[in-house]
Amino acid sequence: MVTLLHFQAFFMLTFVLFGSTALIANASVSSDDQEGWQTKHVVGRFYNADPPKEDEIFKFQYRVINGTVDEFKIVRGSDPIVLGQSFDIKVSSTADDAVFEVMVPRNFPYTNFPSDTPSGIDNFDFFPKGDGTIEYTRNTTDCFFVFSVPVTSSIEMSLAMTAILNKSPYHGDEIPDECTPETVVENVSTKPDGTIRPSHQVGAGVAPEDVMCPSSLELILNPKGKPYCATEAAIEFLDRVWNR
Repeated sequence: MVTLLHFQAFFMLTFVLFGSTALIANASVSSDDQEGWQTKHVVGRFYNADPPKEDEIFKFQYRVINGTVDEFKIVRGSDPIVLGQSFDIKVSSTADDAVFEVMVPRNFPYTNFPSDTPSGIDNFDFFPKGDGTIEYTRNTTDCFFVFSVPVTSSIEMSLAMTAILNKSPYHGDEIPDECTPETVVENVSTKPDGTIRPSHQVGAGVAPEDVMCPSSLELILNPKGKPYCATEAAIEFLDRVWNR
């Protein structure tokens, strides 16, 4: 689980795209289903906000044209100096004109630079997993940052943002009110500490394995895939009970 300390933090959106014919179970989206955008519900936490701000569930959207999304998965790191929420994405295509697109909500807490400075999105960049460079375009709308990446038969890359933590509050951009229904799942109840119960996260569209727990707890799934937030000691106990 990620622990926030006063160190340099890296918030990494890692996009791995490659030409593969193997499909991930229950995760594949064919080009036939890509007329519209697919949605990934992501919990956003406004670390160090003053006054404190409640967690929200954001709608990241993605699609591929003339290809297949084999995986779009949230990955959270365990290094205490890494604010480790990232995305592993696998896309395959045999076409020469395939394009992968992802829409990042501008109000998602993606930066901790002072809110009165130019958009922190300028710190996003694509990095190849190997030699060469990554060609892409970025379009900023009222509601989203939209990235478009040409996909060939074999591409691996990362889309990353770096920031200095130092107790600075994480925040997103101010966007028009009409963007809220497009970018956020509304009317999700929160606990007094500002976090959202696992059952409410799942009810709002978050995958069980993507549930975000309070900083003092860790995520565990029972044998039926139901998510719980528990202490390390409780997880060890539950593992023994469930695996008997």
